[in-house]
Amino acid sequence: MNFIVAVALLLLEPEDTFWLLIAITECHLTNYYNTGLIGAQVDQFVLKDLIKQKAPDIHQHFENNEVEITSLTLNWFMAIFIDSVPFETLLRIWDCFLLEGSKVLFRFAIAILIINRESILTRTDTISMMKQIKDSTKNLIDVESLFKVNYFSFDFYIQLIEYLIDCF
Repeated sequence: MNFIVAVALLLLEPEDTFWLLIAITECHLTNYYNTGLIGAQVDQFVLKDLIKQKAPDIHQHFENNEVEITSLTLNWFMAIFIDSVPFETLLRIWDCFLLEGSKVLFRFAIAILIINRESILTRTDTISMMKQIKDSTKNLIDVESLFKVNYFSFDFYIQLIEYLIDCF
């Protein structure tokens, strides 16, 4: 949360930052920051299933090489991409996140993986795969291409809602 507050304090007054933090934790990231991180864990399972649906080749490659992608993506979700992408990209992601909610996290995570599809599929060890994905996000300054990849069709939202309903 300290990263979120730090960035918010760059743009907002302290009281507004406080209320932003309340809104994020109570409205968008429900049960993310409790003792069990239940909300965050559930979203990671949902993300893995969405990767399986939207990028089956990447999912299969992770499975074949025993890569646990959630070790990287959990931080993306918990910190809303703060320490992962350049500041300009971060602000665009935050705009979408504050407008649309946590579904944006799924879309951007999947988009990042799809953008890096070729380099992911050429690597066979966990460390180089994770390093490549992490390094690629640090240089993700072409926000427009990220947006083109991440805004799936309306069917994506229907599938996400149906999946979440089935989970509960």
